[in-house]
Amino acid sequence: MIWLALSILSSVGIFVSFGFFGRWGVDNRLGVAVNYSSCAVAGLLIANRGLPRFDETWWLPALLLGSAFPYLFVKMAKLTQSGGLALSTIASQMSLVLPVALAPWLYLESMSGFRVAGIALGLLSIALLVRGQSAPKLEAGSVVSSKSLVDTLIIFIGTGLCTALVKYSRVYFVPPEDEILFVSCVFGVAAFWTWAMIIRTPKPSSSVARLSLWAGLMLGLPNLGSLVFLIRALGSGLDSALVFPLNNLGIVLFSSLAGWFLFHQALHRVAWFGIAVALAAVALMGMG
Repeated sequence: MIWLALSILSSVGIFVSFGFFGRWGVDNRLGVAVNYSSCAVAGLLIANRGLPRFDETWWLPALLLGSAFPYLFVKMAKLTQSGGLALSTIASQMSLVLPVALAPWLYLESMSGFRVAGIALGLLSIALLVRGQSAPKLEAGSVVSSKSLVDTLIIFIGTGLCTALVKYSRVYFVPPEDEILFVSCVFGVAAFWTWAMIIRTPKPSSSVARLSLWAGLMLGLPNLGSLVFLIRALGSGLDSALVFPLNNLGIVLFSSLAGWFLFHQALHRVAWFGIAVALAAVALMGMG
């Protein structure tokens, strides 16, 4: 369970970093590009296995994941800054429905009654947390823009498919000794595409560029950890039908609390009720 806890904390660090991106006026694309580059280099150093061969069995999923990550990451950063920490978190973490639904079919994993009830309560708690986060705005007559809703849907589907592919790759393509090298290559591909996007966009001022450099380095550590620790958790013997709900539920729960504590994003009483339901969901899934 230690790998799962570390994955949750690392993922919360990503959303907290995005919150600071907005506060500091960081250029999102430049910050994300630096983040991916630092993740790729750090992964290679930690793996200590040299450069990967091009005939590795896991290159195709690495290319697919690395190509999708930059697009979803920039969308997530913008949604965090426009819709708040909870809205971007819900968009990515509600996506647990996709990999959990596929797990019994792809890996013949069992789904006990406790787990099904826990997942149902988890989805309810996430909905309550988002409703509680948006309640102050709704009471003030504010509405979520249609663009934010579209971005939420894109992040939901994209993150769910990427998470399912991570598990599939871990089972069928990536041997345990190549886990960190695989992650490093995913981030290397993501860095390539992000820098390619930056070349076609207006350049930020030197002061913003320097700030974005440091912010990207700050984001790199939790980003690398979130994927490495998730893969380790999936390889620790726990069913993915348990890992994904607990991971995503923990991220939503602690990201909401972090938004309340660090960024003074109001938590309505509905959100506090959602936190209580989330704890009950974790208990049920643990019993299963």
